[in-house]
Amino acid sequence: MNADAGLVSGSILVVDDDAALRRLIELSLADDGMTVEPASNGAQALAIATRRTPAAVVLDYGLPDADAAALIDAIRAVCGRAVAVVLI
Repeated sequence: MNADAGLVSGSILVVDDDAALRRLIELSLADDGMTVEPASNGAQALAIATRRTPAAVVLDYGLPDADAAALIDAIRAVCGRAVAVVLI
């Protein structure tokens, strides 16, 4: 496990409709010892965030089913706090 992996506590929600890219990000983060929750669309991402608040979100800016800004607002609303988001 990477010594820096302890900097992030909790799961990382990875949202991308491109399965290969989503899997690559998932494997990279998991390799650093992080727990990853993958989602292929906005609705799935919101459902996951509702069940378990992520520590951070890696979000595809160009999801075909969701506006990125609206999805960020929705995730933060169900989580009850600001969640760090990285747009890709």
